[in-house]
Amino acid sequence: MGIADCGVPIARRADRALQIVNVIPTFAGLDQRQSPEPFKNAWYVLDSNRKNIAIQPAKSVLDKNMQPNAPLPAPQSAIQNPKSKPQYSPLPSGPVWLIANPTAGGHRTRRHLDRAVALLQTRLALVEIRWTQRRGDARQWAREAADARAALVIGYGGDGTLNEIANGLVGSNTALGILPAGTGNVVASELDIPRDPLVAAHALLAGRIEHLAIGRAHFSPAATCLPPSPTTHNAQPAPFLPPHYFLFSAGIGFDATVCGRITPLLKRWFGRGAYIFDGLREYARYRSPRLQVSLDGAAPVVCSELLIANGHYYAGRFVIAPDASPRDANLDVCLFTRPGRWNLLRYALAIITRRHIRLPDVICRKVQALDVAADRPVPLQLDGDTVGTTPARFAVCPQALAVVTPAPA
Repeated sequence: MGIADCGVPIARRADRALQIVNVIPTFAGLDQRQSPEPFKNAWYVLDSNRKNIAIQPAKSVLDKNMQPNAPLPAPQSAIQNPKSKPQYSPLPSGPVWLIANPTAGGHRTRRHLDRAVALLQTRLALVEIRWTQRRGDARQWAREAADARAALVIGYGGDGTLNEIANGLVGSNTALGILPAGTGNVVASELDIPRDPLVAAHALLAGRIEHLAIGRAHFSPAATCLPPSPTTHNAQPAPFLPPHYFLFSAGIGFDATVCGRITPLLKRWFGRGAYIFDGLREYARYRSPRLQVSLDGAAPVVCSELLIANGHYYAGRFVIAPDASPRDANLDVCLFTRPGRWNLLRYALAIITRRHIRLPDVICRKVQALDVAADRPVPLQLDGDTVGTTPARFAVCPQALAVVTPAPA
């Protein structure tokens, strides 16, 4: 259905306007809403989320030749959270690269990968297979593949490996294929990609190219943390590193601190348990920062923790923003306003039970850009890897990355 909205023209006496609003749900199947005040000439529009009814004057949209009950197009101002129209295309033909993380998945998954590679070689022109040795290899090789005009780069690994490959492919015509083998596999969960490499290879061969939105982050490891200016909504000049991109999540505060302390060896031994172990150890000594966050140019809001979602899932199967999607042109942000370890524990329990969005001290918004400053350098993570500190600036990049997604069943 896309963003098709329902519009109903109303031209009635003012004293019957409220009665008309109450009638709308009966024939449109909508939730009942009360109008804030009667309108003599008004038309009511339900937004694409089926939550709000926007009231628009009818004078500018009603035409003399229109039938009284003819449907009217919804104005753009009445559409909340507009989603980009999906753009699909078949798998491209041309050279294919495979970039794999040798530490991901363990020996059992590696055996499945061998079978997956054998399958891919029968259907695709697989010309390069490279195994990463250190952080940054996947990004460098993905850029080399894009410069060599590869049609597809298949990533085997976790969210960190896929993040690096995506950073190397942004701005090119090369698509990203996914064989998940990590600890969290948030990217695979979000796109409904099977976790078994062999099954994922079958899904890739039957898949399609989809252009998804990703997030862009500017950040700095410098110690200078000046607050954002309310007039420019930008952080004060800081030695930002070149932009980094993230696929589905970013965070500033406790989660980034924990991610930064976990080693690949711990993740290989304990899997997700490594995050629990390190989280408990960090919790005992954690001191909440004071973040100042400017959303889309608004005056800064003070909070202690910040999570940014470009997809439904976070840190495995946890849900931070139920409406977040890489198919729209927004970033979903959650600001946790109260500092202290007790509040941090309360927020964590609320996230586990998916009740955090109901808390009065949690602010959830859809934005296209935000700026973050802090009272000290605070760690920042992108897709589960700690990459820098505040100050930072984030923005959404609509339809910036071509990804192979499973075809609908």
